[in-house]
Amino acid sequence: MIGVRYDRWHAFAQAIALALGVNLWISLVLAPGLVVGAYSSQAASVPLALATLLLPLPLLLFGLKTRNETVLLFAFPSALLVPIALSPSIASQQLYGPVRMAIVAIGLVAFLAGASTLTSFREPPAPKSRRPLRSSLDPISPRWRRRNRLYAMLAVLSLVYPLALLYHINFDKSGALALGENYSGKVATFTTLLNVLAVATWLIMLARFFIAPLEGHRRGDKLLQRELSAMRARAERQRPRLVFYLCGLIALVLMAFWFVWRR
Repeated sequence: MIGVRYDRWHAFAQAIALALGVNLWISLVLAPGLVVGAYSSQAASVPLALATLLLPLPLLLFGLKTRNETVLLFAFPSALLVPIALSPSIASQQLYGPVRMAIVAIGLVAFLAGASTLTSFREPPAPKSRRPLRSSLDPISPRWRRRNRLYAMLAVLSLVYPLALLYHINFDKSGALALGENYSGKVATFTTLLNVLAVATWLIMLARFFIAPLEGHRRGDKLLQRELSAMRARAERQRPRLVFYLCGLIALVLMAFWFVWRR
């Protein structure tokens, strides 16, 4: 029965992730490309444009089939940028207003969240017996409440930071005027380049300042980790500690004293 529920949940999660991925592909690549004519017969290289347009779909299907984190969270989003790199007009400012940018951003976040949930979920084996833990009935300690607030703050900042960068690049009038004055005729190309650099900067910041602290919290307290490491090292030595020999010696001395005293 548990296996049947898991199979149904897995199929449902795959369908949701597929719908979110296709929605992202349509809103980010297909629809803007059709508007600017990036895939029409007047394009410079129609076969190459169509190949780059369809490239993300096999990656999406393969990632969903194998539940591969690298494919879903890195390869598929990266493949969506290939058509934009070949035709920067797909990401022109005339196509992306604040509302449409927000919709695309929400779709990207929803896909990443859905793909992360799909790839991280594993059905555990059925337990032989169940017993509620006493600690589960206790209220949450202040330390864990502070940690939960920290997790929420890092999650919000990881969304606000890239959105602020993208908004400044694409919708700030002073930035658009500066690009028009210095790179006349190449505004779309440089805007796309700045967007790619902003995303790359966000990924580096995310790995260095957001994921790294969360990883440290997930692994537990440093003091506890040191104690567990010391216990593991002692177990690997496979010989008693000095305290064992001292206790044995004391026991022998006491036994000898008791034997002499009894006589």
